[in-house]
Amino acid sequence: MNEATPFDESRGAGDNRPPADADPMTERLVEDHAELLARAQELLEATVRAPASVEDDDGAGKFGDFIKTVTATMKRAETARVSEKEPYLVNSRKVDGFFKKRITEPLAEAKKALEHTLGVYLQAKAAA
Repeated sequence: MNEATPFDESRGAGDNRPPADADPMTERLVEDHAELLARAQELLEATVRAPASVEDDDGAGKFGDFIKTVTATMKRAETARVSEKEPYLVNSRKVDGFFKKRITEPLAEAKKALEHTLGVYLQAKAAA
């Protein structure tokens, strides 16, 4: 048995569940977007090294070019985010539609009919 990863006796033999602190989504995103993460880190480090002020047109041009590079990387990240999230949005809409169409809306109609029937009785009782 490896001492770096001790056996968790509470889980039992044959337990194939991941550890409670596992985050497979983040782990996959880190792996799939390693190049983008590395590029963002490079740009952040370069930002720290950038001069505190612009002194001439040449410096202004370099700043402008660097800003364009940062912007392009941000756009790549946003495109990747939207692409990664789309399947979850589709499935989220399916979950919403399932509960709304099969449970919530039919129950709302039933409730409305029940309330109407009760209302007719209460109005008749009040009129008597």
